[in-house]
Amino acid sequence: MWRGRGGRLLLSLLIAGSSLTSVSPIRIQTSLLVGQFPHTKCATQSGAHSLLPTVQQEGATSTYCFTVRAGRPSGSCSDLDRIELNVNSGCNTYNTAVWATINGQPTKVPAAFAQPASAPKGASVLRLTRLASSLGAKASAADGARICLTLSPVRNRAGACDSLAKLCAAPAGAAEGTCSAALHGSSAGCCSLSTTTLDKSAGSVVVSSSQSQAPWSLSAFADPQAAWMWSSRGAAQQARETAVSVFSKEIRLESPTAAVLHLVPDNRCDVYLDGDFIASIQEGWERPEGYWQVPMLLRNRRTQLALRCANTYTGKPGGSSAGVLAALVAEGGSVLARSDDSWAVKLSSSLEEKTGAKHDAEDLGGPSTAPWALTDFADASARWIWTSPWATTKAPVSSVIVFSKAVTAPGPTSATLHIAVDSSADVYINNAYVGTALSSKDSVAASQIPVFLPPGSSTISLRATNQWMGWQNQHPAGVLASVVDASGAVLVRTDSSWSWVATAAKPPVLIAPPSPRPTAHHPSSAHSPRTHVSGAGLPHTPLAPGETPAVVISTDQAQLPWGVTTFADPDAVWIWSEAGAATKAREDTVSIFTQQLKLDSPTAAVFHVVVDNKCDIYLDGDFTASIQEGWDRADNYWQVPLVLRNRKTAITLRCANAYTGAPGGSSAGVLASLIAEDGRVLARTDSTWAVKLTTTLDDKAIGSSHAAFELGVAYSYPWYVNSFIDPAASFIWSSDQALYNAPVTSITIFTKTISVPKATKATLHIIADNAADVYVQGSYVGTAMAGWGKHDNYPQLAVSLPAGDVTIALRATNQWVEWRFVENPAGVLAALVDEAGRVLTKTDSSWVWTTKAGALLSLPPTTETAAKGGDSKGALAAGLLPFPGKAASPDHAPGSDMAWANQGQAHAHTHEAVQASAAAYLTTQLPVADQPAFVISTAQNQAPWNVQSFADSEAKWIWSSESAAEHAAEDVVSVFVKEVRIEPATTVHATLHIATDDKCDLYLNGVFTASVIEGWDRANGSSDREGVWKVPLVLRNPTTQLSLRCANRDTGAPLGSPAGLLAALIADDGSVLARTDASWMFRTTSQLEEKTGSKQAAAELGAAWTFPWYASSFADSGAQWIWTVNTAAQQAPVNTVVVFEKWIYLEKPDNVTVHLVADNAADLYVNTHYMGSAISGWSDANYSMVPLGFPAGNHTVSIRATNQWTRFDEQNPAGMLVSLIDSTGAVLAHSDSSWTVATTSSTPL
Repeated sequence: MWRGRGGRLLLSLLIAGSSLTSVSPIRIQTSLLVGQFPHTKCATQSGAHSLLPTVQQEGATSTYCFTVRAGRPSGSCSDLDRIELNVNSGCNTYNTAVWATINGQPTKVPAAFAQPASAPKGASVLRLTRLASSLGAKASAADGARICLTLSPVRNRAGACDSLAKLCAAPAGAAEGTCSAALHGSSAGCCSLSTTTLDKSAGSVVVSSSQSQAPWSLSAFADPQAAWMWSSRGAAQQARETAVSVFSKEIRLESPTAAVLHLVPDNRCDVYLDGDFIASIQEGWERPEGYWQVPMLLRNRRTQLALRCANTYTGKPGGSSAGVLAALVAEGGSVLARSDDSWAVKLSSSLEEKTGAKHDAEDLGGPSTAPWALTDFADASARWIWTSPWATTKAPVSSVIVFSKAVTAPGPTSATLHIAVDSSADVYINNAYVGTALSSKDSVAASQIPVFLPPGSSTISLRATNQWMGWQNQHPAGVLASVVDASGAVLVRTDSSWSWVATAAKPPVLIAPPSPRPTAHHPSSAHSPRTHVSGAGLPHTPLAPGETPAVVISTDQAQLPWGVTTFADPDAVWIWSEAGAATKAREDTVSIFTQQLKLDSPTAAVFHVVVDNKCDIYLDGDFTASIQEGWDRADNYWQVPLVLRNRKTAITLRCANAYTGAPGGSSAGVLASLIAEDGRVLARTDSTWAVKLTTTLDDKAIGSSHAAFELGVAYSYPWYVNSFIDPAASFIWSSDQALYNAPVTSITIFTKTISVPKATKATLHIIADNAADVYVQGSYVGTAMAGWGKHDNYPQLAVSLPAGDVTIALRATNQWVEWRFVENPAGVLAALVDEAGRVLTKTDSSWVWTTKAGALLSLPPTTETAAKGGDSKGALAAGLLPFPGKAASPDHAPGSDMAWANQGQAHAHTHEAVQASAAAYLTTQLPVADQPAFVISTAQNQAPWNVQSFADSEAKWIWSSESAAEHAAEDVVSVFVKEVRIEPATTVHATLHIATDDKCDLYLNGVFTASVIEGWDRANGSSDREGVWKVPLVLRNPTTQLSLRCANRDTGAPLGSPAGLLAALIADDGSVLARTDASWMFRTTSQLEEKTGSKQAAAELGAAWTFPWYASSFADSGAQWIWTVNTAAQQAPVNTVVVFEKWIYLEKPDNVTVHLVADNAADLYVNTHYMGSAISGWSDANYSMVPLGFPAGNHTVSIRATNQWTRFDEQNPAGMLVSLIDSTGAVLAHSDSSWTVATTSSTPL
């Protein structure tokens, strides 16, 4: 039942055995006594109904809710037709208005005050009549009915009975608010009496302030002030097992906040944020690797955190121990909420969650099925069930599943539910809570829960969850159950005849835990969008020449052969370019579907897509990702996070039906929905999409051709093809590292021209990881997908070759997985064989490749840079992301011109292959800074910098995002540029006055000059401090380009930390040559752009605690300080940029934390892409720690380091200390002489 603040819930029958006694309503047996309520004969044995003993107040309102409980009918007493409340004599229609509802609907007849004929003068009742017309004639029909009374004054008249205490005439000795109620059936003499009291226990109860309280004995918890709480006192010893306790807490925030919920429940709590299911957590105090820690992102200013907690059924009289210990800790370490007596709590005994469409349960096998292997289950014919056939190995943890089955009992029946579950199940009979079963920490064992079935049909429901173990850690899930009566007969058992529904809970938005230090338990992360759908005002794309409306081939998402049973948008339909495609569609054309969107502002969204067989996704013409199938994926279909930057956005799907050679083709279809982060449906597949067919190679290659890399013959790792027609053919790709990992963000086109003496029919034998569209002379032949696990049943395409020179083209893509793991193996193996069996050509290094790369995507929608337009493309191309993304927070008002002008449009990039040599960097033409800088403050003393005295009073704080004075992205570098003009044939001596948050490298005409860190903290100090940095410069050219390459150091804050630049270039004559304002231009970059010279081994300077740093808190005592020379601990140049480099290899994807300390500054790159910046850090434990998700394979870690400028004639110590630590705490690599170092091409002043 509800206990306390805010919310509504139906209370229903609590069934069977000893559990009934703990909540039995108070019933009074009485005969007619003059002056006594109910003023008529009313005996316990005659009525079939009663009220539960507590009345729930709806928050701070004057609404009070009673809950009906059905007993066993006696004779003709079966229905509930009238309820009378004994009320105070001053309560009447003159002063009090009463609004009555049953299960949320107004009563057929309004509630009315009355004076019974047999009552003494002044006695009064409040009467609710004709209830049976709303509830039904059967006793069970009223069970759980919720009757609510809203009391209010009439025209503010005095004496109003607008509270339960004022309304009810409490029996002698009873507390105010105690109500006596008579419940009457429609037959004469059918009456029972109940007494109810107002539940004043609106808050949680602290059951122990000692975190080590037995039986939990927790010795270490994140928040020492958190206390064990529950919904009843004494819960550390025993608490009821017949109701679910729902704890809630409102959290008020200034901005989106990353946090971790530290949680230890006895026995299980389901976590909700703003009504969205997040995770199910069980126990944890006994876990050797520590209790559960759930990372989450709080997006709303008012966030509701709810814990739906159950005490596992044991059958012990009075119940077993129960408690919750929790602390919600923000990323900066502040406690946002802790378990104490300030939480609201309510009790629930009904299954209240809304559910979707029903599906048949999957039969996983009998009781002895692995991994559970129950050999002594009470019913050998019962079957393990779940939602998918793969659940014996892995099942999602982000959903609540309700299994149900109708069972018929010939009469009132007491029975036992035998149930085993992985991981948890709440049991309901006819929507009334019975108890909870859990798996143990080491095994799954059966529980026995007594149940009572009324005569006739009943529904047994099992509300099941899979224990959270980290966002990407899926593990087995299943339910095994059997209801056995006293004679041993099985009334119902789990099997495929059960149905299941998923509750309407939305998956969470996920972010990293606040402490990036590696631990034994380091949960992983996966982005998954909110899936609330609202499709009002969806677009309709006008048709261009050659386009036709898409064909709806099925409105049933579960249409065979796909059988999609859970999709984010129930209104999306299957479409294709021709009718009947659900059965067969042509395989010799490519279908291009397009939908035009109109947006008010840049929008983060997720594209949910299922396709038969392959679709390449384009945004505004830029290739984004390649998706294959998905309906057969055990861990859900594909969900691609996108950022839509343009007011008018075109989303295009270039879809192919893979070649099978079947007459008429094979089935084809697309089911998709584009859902914004706030739940709005921006587009869904339907007949409003435009479609056109193409048979030509439309993608234009970018860049020059390169020789393909041979990855090995057919049997090579990781494909092991042992039956390919040509054993001399080689897998090829655009990089020799592709057998480990290759980009997913580009299209690679392989070509080979052969000479054919006469027209020839041939067969192209082809295996593609992951897909290849085949073209002959520019005309489409078909699409090949996978094939390496199919022995000799791989794709074989029939082709006709004309006489003369013939060009074969393979348009290859690598399957997108998710942005955290944007690289995986890729390769193409092919042999063209004529009818005589001769090999006309085969894949090898004689093939050439070019790329067709659209704009690389920004980070997923949980990243600030994505919303701001920061250049995070590099992180994707690198094959990893900061672990995980940060929260989105657009800088500009939605829909404003500035919002669009400054969001950073997508740019086309050429994705050249990464060469094998450790000495090679990818170098690119530096793009032009083409966006005006944002003036973030005209006040030089703007907090947090507070510069009180600056050489140029008109200079302004600028940055690459408008809200940078509060927060700015930490995962891109901002390059600010200003052109300075002087008279020809003159030389000007000037000084650059500069303060920056956090670091800027100064370039003159592209030549590195000095590295400057902060300085605003020097401006107002004591007399020995010189103020902001003052860099003397000499300008000799008529036009000088002044560039400042600036970085905001990595703090891990969800939206980033403040960033800004204040500068003025002042000539010796006092004239201002340049000052920071909106006339500066900027660009953002994530590339390591500088060219370096020859490499050498880094020089070791000593261990972490070496003079002059003494970094005693560094995580890895084996790491060495390194620099370019072994004297750098005493002095090193300040006018060079040095780049350290190390290759590492991971056998499998892992979460890695990069611990980094620098004297003075270091930019971290992985695979040449920027991941964050570190500044100093040797003096305490709060140095930079950058958590990253690494895919398997080879990776290059580069650190671009600089030594703080003080004066050009001064040198000072320099060093770099780094360690890469995986999720188990193992060191993958640390700084030592095995690292290489090179200097960039710069000229000292």
